[in-house]
Amino acid sequence: MSPKRLLPLIALLAFQGADRAQGAASSITVAPASLSFQYQISGAVPPSQTLALKSTGAAVAFTVTVLQPAPCSAPCLTVSASSGTTPASLSVYANPTGLAAGTYPASITITATAAGAASQTINVTLSVSDAPASLSVNVTSLDFSYTTGNVPIVQTTQVAVSTDGDALTASVAVSGSTWLKASPTGSIALIGLPQTLTVTVDATGLTPSATPYKGTVTVSSTNALNKSVAITVTLTVTAGVPTIVSTWPPGAPAGSTNPVTVTITGTNFTPASTAVSGMTALTTPLTSITVVNSTTMLATIPASLLATAGHLPIEIVTPTAATASAPWNFAVYDPTVPQVWAVVNSASYNPAIISPGEIITIYGAGLGPAGITQFSGSPLPTSLGVGGANTSVMIAGEPAPLLYTSPTQLSCIVPEAIAQKSAGTVVDLFVSYNGVTSTIPGKAGIATADPGIFTLGPSGQGAVLNIDTSVTPNNYSVNGVKNAAPAGSWVAIYATGFGTTNCTAVPNSPCDPQPPAEGQLVTGGTVMPAGAVAVTIGGQPVTAPVGVVPVGSVIGLLQINAQLPVSLPSGPAVPVVISIGGIKSLGTATIAIK
Repeated sequence: MSPKRLLPLIALLAFQGADRAQGAASSITVAPASLSFQYQISGAVPPSQTLALKSTGAAVAFTVTVLQPAPCSAPCLTVSASSGTTPASLSVYANPTGLAAGTYPASITITATAAGAASQTINVTLSVSDAPASLSVNVTSLDFSYTTGNVPIVQTTQVAVSTDGDALTASVAVSGSTWLKASPTGSIALIGLPQTLTVTVDATGLTPSATPYKGTVTVSSTNALNKSVAITVTLTVTAGVPTIVSTWPPGAPAGSTNPVTVTITGTNFTPASTAVSGMTALTTPLTSITVVNSTTMLATIPASLLATAGHLPIEIVTPTAATASAPWNFAVYDPTVPQVWAVVNSASYNPAIISPGEIITIYGAGLGPAGITQFSGSPLPTSLGVGGANTSVMIAGEPAPLLYTSPTQLSCIVPEAIAQKSAGTVVDLFVSYNGVTSTIPGKAGIATADPGIFTLGPSGQGAVLNIDTSVTPNNYSVNGVKNAAPAGSWVAIYATGFGTTNCTAVPNSPCDPQPPAEGQLVTGGTVMPAGAVAVTIGGQPVTAPVGVVPVGSVIGLLQINAQLPVSLPSGPAVPVVISIGGIKSLGTATIAIK
C-alpha cells in the first residue's frame, strides 16, 4: 500500500487506541466489596465502616445511591458523601435501633459519571440480635414491722426472680444486716420459670427505734443487661405498750425515810423504758432503773413519795410505744395495819389456791410480833402472839389454826369448813394483829386438792426419808445426795394440800371425832386422803403407794410410803410427782437414787 493511503488508517487506529485508553482510565474500584454490621438490641450502635474508592487512571467523578433495609422508613444506613471524585474514602453508618432481631440486606451503589463507566454495588448486611437477658424481680422493696411482745417475731415473704430472655446464672447476696436472710443464697440458675427467693426478717434482740432497720438483697449476673437488681428491705421495730402485773414488795410503810427499791414485773420493757410516779400527777421519775429483761425491771421509789398513806400509781414509759402502761397502784400503807401480799402452798409455793386442811404461808407486812412465834400444844391456836399482841387469820369467815407468826410471814392451816364451798370459789383472807385487821384481803381460789411436796431447800431436794425395812422397827434417814435411796427400796414422801380425809379405826387406835376439829392433832386411827393417791418417780409409776396422816401431826401433813421402781436409773435429783384425786403436784421436788 502506498504511504499516502496508509496515513488515514494509521490515524483511525490511533484515535481508537486513544478512546480505549480513555475508557480504561474511567473505571472505579471499591474496597471492600461488601459490608456487614452487627448490632445487639439495647446495645451500642455499631461503629462506622469505610469504603475506599480508586480509579485506574485520571480522577473520575461519581455518585452514591443507598438502597435502605426494607423496614427503614427513613434512612438507617447512611454514607458520608453522596458524590465525589476518586480517589475517595466514604464512611458508612448504620443505625439499627428499633429493628427487631433478624438479618436485613441493603446496598450502596457507586456510579461513575463518565460515559460508558460501569457502576459498583456494595452489598450491606445488618445483623440484629436479641438484647442480653435482663434480671427482674417482682418487688424492689419490702417493708416489715414488728411490735415487741407480739408474734410472729420472725416474718417471711417470697420474691420472684426471673429473666426476660436467655438463661442466666445469678448470685444472691445479703448486706447491711444480721436480722435479714435470703434463701437460697449464692449461685442460682434462672431458666424458664421464675426462681422463688424467700426473704426472712428476725426481730429477735432488736431494740425498738424510730429509725427503721435497713438491709439489701442483691441479685446479680455479669451476663445480664442490667447486671444486678436490688431489693431494699426495711424493718420497723416499735415498742409494745408496756404492762405492769406486779411489784415486789407490793407496798411500803407511810413515813419511810429511806427510798424503796421495787422489782416490777410486766411485759414489753426495753432498755429505754423508764418509770414515773406521783400521788397527784405522774411526774416524778423513779431512779436507778435497771431493765433486767423484757419482763423485769428494778426501780427505786424516792422517800418523798412515801410520806402519806394511799395508792401510789406507777407507770412505765417506753419510747416508740403507743402509750404508757396502765397505772399500777403501789401501796403506801399505814404501818399499824397488817398487809397481805401473797398466799401460797407452804410446800410447792403454788400461789392463790387453797384446799381444806392445806398448810399455807401468808406473806406481807405487820403480820405479827418481832421474831418467830410458834404454836405449842393441841389443838393449834387460832390466835398466836406475845404479850397480848396476837395474830389471827380468817379464811372465808372461818378462823384458821396457826403454826407460827412473824412480822412478814405466817403459816396456818386452811379450815376444813371451806370444803362446804364449791371448787373455784374465790374467798378472802384477812389477817389481824394487835387488834388491827388488814383492810385489803388476800384472795385465794378453793380447790378439792392442791398437792405439794415439801422440799429441804432451794435445790429442790424433796422432804423424803429413806426407810430401812431390814430391821424392826424400821430405820428412817433423810434422803440426799450423800444418802441416796437404792432402787427398789421404800421411802416416805411428805406433802400437803391433799384435801378432805377419811379415818379408819384400827385395834387400840380409834379415830378422832369426825370431821376432825379445827387444829386438832391426829391421835388415832388411820387418816387418809379422800382422793386416790398416786406417785411417779423419774416418770415411772409407783405401785400401790400408801398415804396417811401420821399420828401426832397436824391434819395438813401427809406421809406417802412408796416403793421405788427397781428399774429407776441412779441420779442425784430424780423428779418426784404426786397426785391426789387426779390433781398433780406442782414444783420441782426431787429424790436421790443410787
